[in-house]
Amino acid sequence: MKKAFVIISLMFATLPAWGAFPTGWTRKCALTVNHTKVPSTQTSFPALIGFNITPSTESCLPIEMMQTGSGYTAQADGGDIRFTSDEAGTTGLNLEIATFTVAAATMNAKAELYVRIPTLSASADTVIYVWYGNTGQSQAAATEATWGSYGVWDSNYAGVWHLNEPTDAKNLDSTLNLNVSTPAASPTNSAGKLHKDLYFLNASSKYTEAGDKTSLKIAGAEITISCWLKMAASVPVYSGVVTKQVDQNSNSSYGIYTNNNNVWVIIVNAAGTDKTVGPADCSDRAYHYMVGRYLAGNVDLYNNNSRIGTGAAHSGNIKDTTVPFQIGRYNTSPRFFSGDIDEVRVSKIGRSNDWNTAEYNNQSDPASFWTVGSPSDVGGGAVAAVVNVIRRIIVVLNGE
Repeated sequence: MKKAFVIISLMFATLPAWGAFPTGWTRKCALTVNHTKVPSTQTSFPALIGFNITPSTESCLPIEMMQTGSGYTAQADGGDIRFTSDEAGTTGLNLEIATFTVAAATMNAKAELYVRIPTLSASADTVIYVWYGNTGQSQAAATEATWGSYGVWDSNYAGVWHLNEPTDAKNLDSTLNLNVSTPAASPTNSAGKLHKDLYFLNASSKYTEAGDKTSLKIAGAEITISCWLKMAASVPVYSGVVTKQVDQNSNSSYGIYTNNNNVWVIIVNAAGTDKTVGPADCSDRAYHYMVGRYLAGNVDLYNNNSRIGTGAAHSGNIKDTTVPFQIGRYNTSPRFFSGDIDEVRVSKIGRSNDWNTAEYNNQSDPASFWTVGSPSDVGGGAVAAVVNVIRRIIVVLNGE
């Protein structure tokens, strides 16, 4: 019997620490990026992985993971979801869960996940792995280096707002800058381009404001502003979409704004000189992916990844003002937007054309960006290890 206890002790001593990833996880699945959707190789790319969040009702995650009763469902809160860049699970990837709902009918399941991909290749398909099936887990703290959500967004992001919060709830910034935006006059939580967005009704004073935060004072000669928008049936002559702006004048910093059914971008330099580029026609009442950018001495506007004209030459750093950052209006008059706004991002650098194209491809049609592999059991794991130990103990004791 003494021999048995010695063997038992040695066996438990060789077990991995309980709960250390991937110990305890029971399922994994490969997710593959179509490299033809990536014009050039990108680093630290925040990739959207969706399930039933766009009109194409994409399924970019294993169905068994999203369906209750499948025997392999992820936790209802997504607490057991992890991503890695390798099949063995040795290199973790940062994850933000913006939306996650499992359901018996997969048409009712929803997932809006963002994962940082260290290298997104343009020459070969990039493969990452999703892991699930470990009851009782919780998501890592946002600040945790390997898994935390803040790491999804590189340090050049000044703010990222998914705008999927309930009506009247504060609109959270997903970056570590924590530029929380406070809604005014109840812009409505509505079905959006990416799951949910905010619907603003002209002449009703609806907007959301993040104030004059330091990280939103873009001090250099570069910026990228992006969002999805859909104009309502009736639109004002002028309105703000994503702005740090006072009308179209020298007291502004930057912004995307509208003039009737058209969209423009404005950049004002430190000397008070403004450059505007447009118009981008959005009169079809469909969602448009708008990107305003200041880079290498040029201001550009892109509508659904198509450049509007040749841009406008500009110079100097962006003007520092005390104008608050607002979504759904600009500050003076005021000028309120009428329609839907979704997935607002501001970067303090000018993102490349290829980066913006990859973002557009990823968000406009996630189903063609991703291919889902066949889920498989995770070899070993804590449960399997314990069962193995028990079996071996029984053999030893029976031999005494």
